[in-house]
Amino acid sequence: MRPAQWKLLIFVPILMLVGAGVTYWIQWSKLRAKWAEWVPERPPELTETNEELADWEEQIRTGDWSVLPTLAGWYRAQGQPTAALAAFETLRELDGDNGAWWLATAGLNAQQGERRLAGSQLQRARELGLPDGRSHAEAGRLSEVLGDQVEAKEDYRNAVAQNPALVPVWMRLIALYRAIGDNRAAREAFETALRENPGAPALLLDRARRFRERRNWRQALLDFERVRESHPELPEPWYASAQALFELDRYEEGRELLAARLAIDPQDRTALMLLCVEAIAKQDRAESDRLIQQMRDVVSISPREWARLEAAYRQTFNEAPPET
Repeated sequence: MRPAQWKLLIFVPILMLVGAGVTYWIQWSKLRAKWAEWVPERPPELTETNEELADWEEQIRTGDWSVLPTLAGWYRAQGQPTAALAAFETLRELDGDNGAWWLATAGLNAQQGERRLAGSQLQRARELGLPDGRSHAEAGRLSEVLGDQVEAKEDYRNAVAQNPALVPVWMRLIALYRAIGDNRAAREAFETALRENPGAPALLLDRARRFRERRNWRQALLDFERVRESHPELPEPWYASAQALFELDRYEEGRELLAARLAIDPQDRTALMLLCVEAIAKQDRAESDRLIQQMRDVVSISPREWARLEAAYRQTFNEAPPET
């Protein structure tokens, strides 16, 4: 074998290996560049070192986009719609049959004023299917933002069908029924919601308020007291229960209830106002004067409230309330 021939036998495989390595390196570089495009540009105000954010970005640059939903959600929660939208749009490109990504981009586009685009993306999200009740609830809220209450009602119905524990969604659905005058549908939805969530404060308070509107004070008191006993941290049931007691001529019970509330928060302007108004209505001048003196240290009482209180006092006692 001539020298030139054996040299070729050695050089050709070597050159083939080198060529394959170059090709591999070129392809790898292209992949790295593509993966880097998946990372949304950081907003200028987030240039400070953030190890968690940096870790997410680095993981995505390796081709592992499993943390991209976390990153997208984080940007949205941080009030960074541009970065969040870029991340969710990438997710939609990578996993286009996932309705959740279409819903997310629809919401962000609506936030940025792209209502028509948001509407088409929301419809596509519904066509692909949404994963759970909360997603349907989000679709309903977006439908309302876009001015489509018919679609919103359907979204909310789907939400509570999948997750009957979503009390705020039930409340919104009931409100929509009432707004269009469909009282039967509202009543049926309320009854179903209360059956599924028998102790829900929002539902009990809603029923109590409606009893109060009809001046059915006994039924209203039952619901207000039930909420107050189970959720004493909520202020409204304290005030509403006291009002019902006053209307039922159970003055001392109402007074004791508000006194208990003031023991928790001596600066509770609403409790003081209710006590004072009731004392004036009963023409109890000594109690009215005492409460007015106590209220003068409560800075949250507005000038308008003071004006109304003074007018009631003058009308009842024929003179101005005490100054000091």
